[in-house]
Amino acid sequence: MDRATPQEIALDYARRINPLFPESSLNAAMENLQDVGVAALPILLETGELAIVREEDVRKAMLAGASPFEPAAGYCSRDTVMIAPDTGFEAMSEIFRERGIGEALIVDAEGRYGGMVFALDLFLHRMHEARPGLVGGLATPFGVYLTNGVVSGGARGIALAATGAMLTVLFTASVLATLGLLEFFSRAIGTPGAAKVMNGDVDQVWITVVNSLPVLLFLLFIRAIPLSGTHAAEHMVVHAIERREPLTYEVVRRMPRVHPRCGTNIAVGAVIFLWLMDELPYEYGALIALAATIMLWRTVGGLVQYWFTTKPPSRAQLENAIGAGKELIVRYRSSRRLAPSFGQRVLNTGLPWVLAGGLAASGLVYLISVLLGDPLRVF
Repeated sequence: MDRATPQEIALDYARRINPLFPESSLNAAMENLQDVGVAALPILLETGELAIVREEDVRKAMLAGASPFEPAAGYCSRDTVMIAPDTGFEAMSEIFRERGIGEALIVDAEGRYGGMVFALDLFLHRMHEARPGLVGGLATPFGVYLTNGVVSGGARGIALAATGAMLTVLFTASVLATLGLLEFFSRAIGTPGAAKVMNGDVDQVWITVVNSLPVLLFLLFIRAIPLSGTHAAEHMVVHAIERREPLTYEVVRRMPRVHPRCGTNIAVGAVIFLWLMDELPYEYGALIALAATIMLWRTVGGLVQYWFTTKPPSRAQLENAIGAGKELIVRYRSSRRLAPSFGQRVLNTGLPWVLAGGLAASGLVYLISVLLGDPLRVF
């Protein structure tokens, strides 16, 4: 068994145990103690503070004749020790020895709870590399970006803006390709051209087909470029981190390249909803569109991910994503914050950078289209 080292911190030993509620009964405390298999549980008091309910306190209460339906908060320990997420191994050992306690709560500077540390885990050298519970990310032309909302790793800044610009350019190319195909088939076999589509001089089925074609071409363009491989590598590393797997090439390459929280699913859901709203009668269209979207968005989104927005990554792409994951974990271990503020969470999504890059590219596309006679106005 690996021995602990002085470099290990509280988060490396954290057990992610959900606190009991202020209203929780002794019976609920007993059931949770048994289910989790520990000797103490955190409990949230009505004051908003955290305390600890120990098995021995519950046992003494029951032997003294307490009702199992009494609030467990009345029997919580007043000897509750709280330590920072980055408290070192030696400091934790000293706290447990001096205080003669068996557990402590991990709480950051803002009072956010991050789990419990037990003395037995510490002294038996229970080693778990601290990792964020949920991870988000983005694929960029320059590599993978990962974040847990508090800290980030991998590509950032201009790389994220380049993603927005690239997506804008790809969609513009898909629109131009659609216009070119319309004109080609109009001259070759007499199908309606761009002018008729623009004026609405065609049936609704043809309009739907033409309006869908840029989306299909956009997806095909994404699949064709390296970004889809980087996107897959991002998903695979996120899976490995969230499953607590080692970040090695041999392990990460086995991870799925489809992820249930991918933004592709959200985009697909929006497309399904808006398309059905446009196609169904107004009276009950919204309700049917919403129901269909809820049922289909993850399934269809997963298919779109698999066939279009991701593809098997190269070793170099996976190694880049693994590096981003390791950087994220290092920064997570050194951060004293367990949860971000709203503004920090928004900034760390990377979306403001992506939006900025997309807007800049859109402005450039607009200027070029004006100079060329506005060929994009059909759409």
